[in-house]
Amino acid sequence: MRPNPPPPPPGPAPRLNLDLSADEIGRFAGLVAKGKERYAGILENALVMPADADRAEREEKFNKYYKTMAAEDQETYPGAIDTLYVGADSGHAINSLSPQEGAIIAYGNVNPKDMPPDQILSSSDVIYFQYLAAAGGKPPVPLLTIQRTNVASGTGSNVLRCIDALFGKNALVGKRLEPGDPTPGVTKDVSGQKFAASLADVFYAWLGTENATSACWLVREHGDQLSITGISHVVQVAPGKLTIYFTPATGHDMWRKEQPKTK
Repeated sequence: MRPNPPPPPPGPAPRLNLDLSADEIGRFAGLVAKGKERYAGILENALVMPADADRAEREEKFNKYYKTMAAEDQETYPGAIDTLYVGADSGHAINSLSPQEGAIIAYGNVNPKDMPPDQILSSSDVIYFQYLAAAGGKPPVPLLTIQRTNVASGTGSNVLRCIDALFGKNALVGKRLEPGDPTPGVTKDVSGQKFAASLADVFYAWLGTENATSACWLVREHGDQLSITGISHVVQVAPGKLTIYFTPATGHDMWRKEQPKTK
């Protein structure tokens, strides 16, 4: 018997009320600041990896306290596996892994609430060990992308509301968002105050959400095994889906050409 039901299936973003509150604007600013902090951390620590003994200890925990099987609902999660937390009443890691293409589709990753602290691993560790198992060892090509299929929940919903209010509903779908984008920002009067943001701010806001937490830590703690050194850009490929693109390590730049073009 499964310890808890799987997360909701991916789908379109819910219909949004564009009347933003001052608190929502403030939360967006907080996500931008958090994203900038995470990005700086990646730049400063991209190749400061865990010691071999530390990584081996994490792998031992993964093998001892977690079990992996094919996801139960293959129609909703095609090709995905599900890692459950043995002895816990909550927690799932439902992901589709394609090491040959350097791609991960993250359907639902929820940490258990009732595992002993000395047994639990971070979501990024769980995804990493799932990926290595799928590759049968070190992956043959760099990890190029991780796609989050339900960013319309949690702090991601705040980013979507702010995008729609400032740029227009779904205006940034398919748009490449990256740090340092020189495109001038947009300013509007919202909730009695000036609300301004640039495309670069939206990139950092996405990086500040829980949807990007694992991606940041995959670079910081497992970049050597995944042949990546950073996050180059993100693309909201659909109203409720976000693809995060990684920067291949030196010597793997040829794999950049394999990334799909975005406007």
